[in-house]
Amino acid sequence: MRRIPSLVATQRLSGKRRVKSLLALSLAACFACTSARAQSTSSPPGASGPVRSANSRIVNVTAIDEDGQPATDLTATDFQLFDDNRLQAIVMVNRLSALGSQRATILVLFDLLNTIPGQRENSATLIARALQPLESGDFIFLYLLTNYGELYPVHPLSVPPQKADSSNALTRAEHPNASWTQQVRPLLDQAIEKVNARRLKDFQDQGTRTAATFLALDDIGNAFTKIQGPKTIVWITRGAANWVDYPYGCKDAFFTEGSANYLAGRCGNDCTRAPGVSKCMDYTPFLQRFGMKLVRSDTMLYSVVVNPQFSELPVDRGTPMNTLQQLSDLSGGRLYVRGEIEKAIAQSLLDIRSRYQLIYEAPDPNGRYHKLKVDCSRKDVRLEAPKGYFAEKP
Repeated sequence: MRRIPSLVATQRLSGKRRVKSLLALSLAACFACTSARAQSTSSPPGASGPVRSANSRIVNVTAIDEDGQPATDLTATDFQLFDDNRLQAIVMVNRLSALGSQRATILVLFDLLNTIPGQRENSATLIARALQPLESGDFIFLYLLTNYGELYPVHPLSVPPQKADSSNALTRAEHPNASWTQQVRPLLDQAIEKVNARRLKDFQDQGTRTAATFLALDDIGNAFTKIQGPKTIVWITRGAANWVDYPYGCKDAFFTEGSANYLAGRCGNDCTRAPGVSKCMDYTPFLQRFGMKLVRSDTMLYSVVVNPQFSELPVDRGTPMNTLQQLSDLSGGRLYVRGEIEKAIAQSLLDIRSRYQLIYEAPDPNGRYHKLKVDCSRKDVRLEAPKGYFAEKP
């Protein structure tokens, strides 16, 4: 099982490990999901595709009617989109018809690295209770994020045997089983028992846990850019801080993306929260980049906060709750703060059948955060949409 070394000791993370993991998950996912074409419900004459220019921006939204069912008959005239309070012309609206001509992908990520061990049994019960009634689970996949920062499959993204890489947990797949959800509890228990181990000292450190968590999310995000159709990540977790104090100093962190590195965390002194600490890591660059990946790959991130006391967790800038809120706002997903695992999984199954893709000509990128607001003219329809984006300069 892969172990991520201390972030302080190795800030520039290994490119080999990242590329191998990316290729493995991408290959698996490409075989798991069929090719898909978005169904255009409204497009201008002569439109040849969803991207019209370098400034075209995609906004993914879900539409639910007053009975809690997918609203599947909306057109461009039903939407209003505001970018920094300015009404924008919508160029095209695509309805992502999941579970029909397109294939949906839902990945449930049970985070053992950032949750309380005593809550594990209850969370496993709720996951099993949500998945067992499904008649077919061929579009839903279940992974653990282990105490060592590994992505470990309970029901993996599948590949044909001749394509599988037996050395990598992401592709250690048996033949696909559409009814696997009926045996989800023993499968989950066996997986947890296999990976459960006392956390290494390094992983007791918040900085190392944060680095491992964001690496795992980045692996999934990179792979999802290769998959067509609507996708959802349901992350069961307590989250990871995006400001991390380093009393003894740090260096900028770089993640590997394809053949190049990009800045994932910035070391500075303006994000410290503890007295006497002079250095800290700010993971805002990661959140910005990861949020863009989610949108571009038609992926929404739903987070379920596993908090046994149901006490209010701090949402200040840099906290784990702030990370979860930012990812929800950037992707148009949902945030469940009281451990509603069953509700989150059930809602993800419903929402993925009510997904729309709006394309508009955004203002020139200025490197700043832009607020987004999407309204529907139909009073019986409720929308979930991203609340903003970072206009990254080219």
